[in-house]
Amino acid sequence: MANPRFEKPGALSIEYRRAREGPNSYLVWEPHASYICLTSKDVIKQTKWTKGTATGMALRTWLEETEQLTSTSPPT
Repeated sequence: MANPRFEKPGALSIEYRRAREGPNSYLVWEPHASYICLTSKDVIKQTKWTKGTATGMALRTWLEETEQLTSTSPPT
């Protein structure tokens, strides 16, 4: 996978994690909070970055690219 991490320094960091067992997940860090989301919809819902912001648009693009890459690549 080309870029398993999305980052807006100081505000948001998301890492896609491929699990050996169980479902793959997104590890999300925001100031004063860290959590795991299992789907891209959960990431958008929890981070609350709207489509109208540059970061929100970039986040949605990164999530779409990540889903496309992970659906086509074989598990390791």
